[in-house]
Amino acid sequence: DAPDSAFGDPQELPFRHVYGVSPDGLRLTVAATDESIAEATRLARGDAFDEPEPGSYAVLVADAATQHLKLDDFAISADDHTLYYSVRSLEAAVPYPLRVSKRSGSEAWPVGVTLQACELKANGDYRPHPTAVSADGLTLFYVDSARGKTRAAFRASLDADFSWFSDLPGLAQAQPNAACDRLYYAPAMGNAGLLAAARK
Repeated sequence: DAPDSAFGDPQELPFRHVYGVSPDGLRLTVAATDESIAEATRLARGDAFDEPEPGSYAVLVADAATQHLKLDDFAISADDHTLYYSVRSLEAAVPYPLRVSKRSGSEAWPVGVTLQACELKANGDYRPHPTAVSADGLTLFYVDSARGKTRAAFRASLDADFSWFSDLPGLAQAQPNAACDRLYYAPAMGNAGLLAAARK
């Protein structure tokens, strides 16, 4: 009910895999029964989610089928206008698997542009997995599976490329809130569950 309140009891979701939730909490990115990417929606927080449909991912799903790609790892910006995701090829290696898709409204996500920073390059079957983006769009959180580390990519402006990269020791699956004053994460080691770090 409020940012300082404790979370309620968890609810089981009837989906094969949940990749993430939209900023308004009304859309879930999920894997459909055929393992394609889909979107489950609801009218209000607290309501049950409807059966998943392609929804905002219709264009991406159609392009992936044509290009023989598998979509994975979705991180949506706080303003719901930028989507980071990764692709895997069913036929050949993808040197730079991260892509960014931008939209101006609530239309379907267009096919993304490839991010070609050296630090974001795949290494065989290992690739970066985006987990979240900061509210100002200047920081991308991701898991570097080749190094087994959670990392952050920084840039100076929204028009600039990501050019500064840093490890985030002890963190896994880092996810900031919309205000970027609280960071949720799982410990990289141990079984302490989900943690939150707050700042003023």
